[in-house]
Amino acid sequence: MKSMKRILFVDDDVNVLNGVRRGLHTMRAEWQMDFVDNAANAMDILDSVRVDALVTDIRMRQMDGFQLLKETRNTYPQIVRIVLSGQTQQDALARSLSSMHLFLSKPCDTELLKHRVRDILARGDEIRDETLKSLVAQLGGVPSLSLMFFELMKLFDAEKPDLKKIAQVISMDMGMSSTLLHFVNSGYFGPSNITSNPERAVRWLGLETVRELIVRNRLCCSFDASGFEHFDVMSLWSNSISMATSARAIAVSHSKDAVLADDAFAAGLFHDIGQVVLASRLGHFYDSVIQRSMSRGEPVWETERDMIGSTHAEVGAYLLGLWGMPDAVVNAVAQHHSTAYDGTEEFSALTALRLADNYRQQNLCKTGS
Repeated sequence: MKSMKRILFVDDDVNVLNGVRRGLHTMRAEWQMDFVDNAANAMDILDSVRVDALVTDIRMRQMDGFQLLKETRNTYPQIVRIVLSGQTQQDALARSLSSMHLFLSKPCDTELLKHRVRDILARGDEIRDETLKSLVAQLGGVPSLSLMFFELMKLFDAEKPDLKKIAQVISMDMGMSSTLLHFVNSGYFGPSNITSNPERAVRWLGLETVRELIVRNRLCCSFDASGFEHFDVMSLWSNSISMATSARAIAVSHSKDAVLADDAFAAGLFHDIGQVVLASRLGHFYDSVIQRSMSRGEPVWETERDMIGSTHAEVGAYLLGLWGMPDAVVNAVAQHHSTAYDGTEEFSALTALRLADNYRQQNLCKTGS
C-alpha cells in the first residue's frame, strides 16, 4: 500500500489558504496537507517531517517565495516545487526557473492543481532510488550538444540575430528545447498555452527572453563528453533528431492535427533525454552501464533497471512531467520501450514514436548496421 503524500501550502493570505483547503477537501484520504502563512513556519515543517510537494506564493513578508524555493531546492531537492501566485514579473520568474518546477496562477482551478500534483508524484514513484530522484528534481537544465550550443552562441553574437535561425537550432537540441519549454509550460502563461513546439516557444518568448534563459541565467551548457568511453552522445543526439523528424512525418501522414504532430516531434526529440540526464548526473558509473549493455548485447533500459533501479524512460518522463510538458509527450517518453504498436490503439504521439522506431530498426537490418 502506497504511503500518504504530504503537501505543504504556503501563503500569507489566510483567505487564499482557506480557499485552497476547501477546494482540496476531497483529497484528505490521499494527501496529508499542511497550511502555513509564512516561509519561516514552512521551513520548520520541512526540517521536521518528510514533505513530497511544496506549493507557495511568491510575494510574502520577510522571506519571499523565491527564497523559500531556493532554500528547499538546495536542502530538500527531492521535493516537488510549485508556485501559486497572482503577480510575478516574467524576468523574475526566468531568473528563478531553476528553483521551481511549475507555476500556477491565482485564482487556481483546484482540479488542475490536483491533476498536476498527483501526476508528478506518481511519476516520481517510478524512480525507486531517492538519491536519483533528488538529482533529477534538482536539475535546472539539461546539457546541450556542444556543436549546437556554440552554434547558438554565434547566432546570438551576430550584429542582427536571426530569430528564425535561432529557433531552428534550438528545436534540434533536446537541452535547449527542454529549457524553453519548461519556461513556457511552467503555467505562467496559462494552461491554454501549453505547447510541445520549441520553435513556437522561441517565437513566442522573443530574442531577449530566450537569451536571458539560455545565456544570462546559464540554464543551458554544453555536454562534457570527456571521460566517456562507451556513452556516445553524438549518436544519441543524431538519433533523437532523426526520430523526431520521422515521428512528426508519420503523425502528419495520419492526421491533420497540428498539436499531435508537435507532440510526436517532441516525443522523438526527448525520448532518450533520460540518458543525457543519467550521464550528466552519474558520470563514469553510467558509462559502465552502457559498457555492460554493449558487452552483453542487452537493451540499455534493461541494464539500467538492473544497475540503477530505474530506466532512462522513467527518468526522462519524470523530468518532463516536473517541467510541465504536455501529457501526450510525457506518456510517450515513459512508454517508448513498452510493447510495440499493434494497430489497435488510438493513434497518438506514442504511436508515431513506435512506428518511427520500427522503421529505424528495419532500415538498420537492411543496411546490416
